[in-house]
Amino acid sequence: MKVSKFFTVLILTTLSFMFFSCSGGSGASGGSVDNISLRSESLVLDKETLMEGLTSKNLYCPGEDIPGKLILKNRFEPVLLREARIVNDHVSNLMWQQDEESTRFGWKEALDYVSQMNAEKFGGYDDWRIPTSEELASLLTPKKNGDNYMDPVFHKELLSTWTCDEFGESPSGAWFVDFNGGSVTDGTRAAGLGQVRLVRGL
Repeated sequence: MKVSKFFTVLILTTLSFMFFSCSGGSGASGGSVDNISLRSESLVLDKETLMEGLTSKNLYCPGEDIPGKLILKNRFEPVLLREARIVNDHVSNLMWQQDEESTRFGWKEALDYVSQMNAEKFGGYDDWRIPTSEELASLLTPKKNGDNYMDPVFHKELLSTWTCDEFGESPSGAWFVDFNGGSVTDGTRAAGLGQVRLVRGL
């Protein structure tokens, strides 16, 4: 009798643990444990600090010598909002512009483009912005899909793409994500040209 009670308690305990794990006991939605919070505020970063930030969030740049492996698994959902093509990422809780602007902008023109899209309420929203290096690097894939290290859900004309972060080792320095080379690279806001993929929080 005592043995029977022992096994009953053991089974109930095991089932409870399994239910808690599968139901996302850590608070992650949809039972996932790979949700991630990415920095949304711009910073002035040197190369070492930037790479430390990427690795601390388990982000990976295929073109960079970064130890570890990619464990971020995006959950992309393409949607159409007021005739605007959008991609929601339910891991980072970010909403992305699916088809980037093909024009290569200087920094001032990039900011003007963001202002224009907000004035037009692209997808029904007016809080679009240029992503941080962490946010934009979260779209890099470990292997190329066609010409770019980017998921096929996105339009893939992007090469060097603006982030809102500044490169701290150079006057007017800037950080870009290069989806063709799979890396985060430094440039300048004064003379640099880049493309823009808009982002906002879900």
